[in-house]
Amino acid sequence: RVGVGRQEDTVLAHGWQHKFYGAVQGALALYGEEPVAAEWLELGLKSFVAFYPWFGGADGGSQEGAHYYTAAELISSLNTRDLFLAAFGIDFARDNPWYRANPYFLIYCFPPGSLISSIADNRRGSDPPGRIERLAALRMADLYDNGYAADYAARIPISEDARVASESFRWSRAEPVKRISLDKLPAARLFRDVGLV
Repeated sequence: RVGVGRQEDTVLAHGWQHKFYGAVQGALALYGEEPVAAEWLELGLKSFVAFYPWFGGADGGSQEGAHYYTAAELISSLNTRDLFLAAFGIDFARDNPWYRANPYFLIYCFPPGSLISSIADNRRGSDPPGRIERLAALRMADLYDNGYAADYAARIPISEDARVASESFRWSRAEPVKRISLDKLPAARLFRDVGLV
């Protein structure tokens, strides 16, 4: 249920995302063996297709700001894409304009060698983009043949992060996407869907 005044009655973007993602995985594992799993799977599929992505619109922005986007939504949105492609043949990355425009939100809200955007909830501190952002940019470059995302990733030093080890293994690519310099992008970009420039 959405917005009836109490915290437990509201749907939080990153909260329900993780719960539904885990529930769909569980339903897939039990499908055909536990009758109720079919109902869970149907609910999860319909909910994701109807609401995904809940971060923003066609401009690719994240309404929860750069901190939650990079900390809770960036990798998980790509994992959700992989799950639904593998299980149902639905490619959110191909069919949804948010996905195609989303690399630019990462590039502009958290530039290489710079600080994260301070608009919205931000407790991240002063660290520049790291392993998570680099890995996501490489994945975005691969999914959308986006040379800007490839250049973004190349500008971030390689470092280890156990939180993204499985994605590093699954998303490895033999042939990298050809880089297009970020210097060719405009100095600013409007993300009208979330009200940020």
